[in-house]
Amino acid sequence: MIRQVRRFSTVKLVYDLHKPPAASSPKTDAPIIILHGLFGNKVNNRTPAKALAKALGTNVYCVDQRNHGQSPHAKPHTYQAMSEDLDRFISDHGLQRPVLIGHSMGAKTVMTHALAYPDRSRGIVPVENAPISKTIGSEMHTYCMLMKEIDSMEFSSRKEASEYLSDTVSSPSLVHFLLTNASMVHGVLKFHIPLDILRDSLNSVGLFDYSIYDRPLKTYTNPSLFVKGSDSPYITATALNREIPILFPNYKIETLQGGHWIIAEQPAAFCKLVEKFVLSL
Repeated sequence: MIRQVRRFSTVKLVYDLHKPPAASSPKTDAPIIILHGLFGNKVNNRTPAKALAKALGTNVYCVDQRNHGQSPHAKPHTYQAMSEDLDRFISDHGLQRPVLIGHSMGAKTVMTHALAYPDRSRGIVPVENAPISKTIGSEMHTYCMLMKEIDSMEFSSRKEASEYLSDTVSSPSLVHFLLTNASMVHGVLKFHIPLDILRDSLNSVGLFDYSIYDRPLKTYTNPSLFVKGSDSPYITATALNREIPILFPNYKIETLQGGHWIIAEQPAAFCKLVEKFVLSL
């Protein structure tokens, strides 16, 4: 039995548009939309976006999902909500069957949209996630707690906050990543994302619910390119043998050497995979 939709308002997503160089020749007429993961924002994917715009001669949109970056803060923070925001973005900008790329949380948004609206995109590239429900790791709860603590401590410099985070978070790149969500306000470092909403939504972020719409979700038969990091557990063997072939039968899987942050770790190799995929559509 399909559950009834809980109605809510979409939000207007903030984005950066990366255009191809004026002298470049278009190799595709498909625009590209890239969605970040949890605690990310549109700036995370600036480097691959510029590279893809140049290589393919097409517009690439890096979008802030709700409750991230500069986009509005709103409940609920669920994949249905983020999928509907994405569909509004496609409509508002008059984009004709774009290619949708998403990392981690963004990958689940892209997959949810593809299953709900299979005719709205030409192909999808889910990176480092699968259409399965999986408990969000305790580290994400820890990051939320640390960011809340920093907000309350009113650090007067980014360096102080970085040192505080480094006591718990061992990766300098991850410390930098988390602090991209903060800015100086009247001499005090404050996070500009709604930490309470995101903390309370972590269970929802781990889910992948096929019954969130008031109509059956369809399979997505357009091409899908799943990209995983060789050292990451996010795309499981079970998902590769069961959920992905059932829901996305026209799929390929590519593995790059690295972990969950594979786009940042292997930007050139990732762009080559996407370029080849888009040119095959």
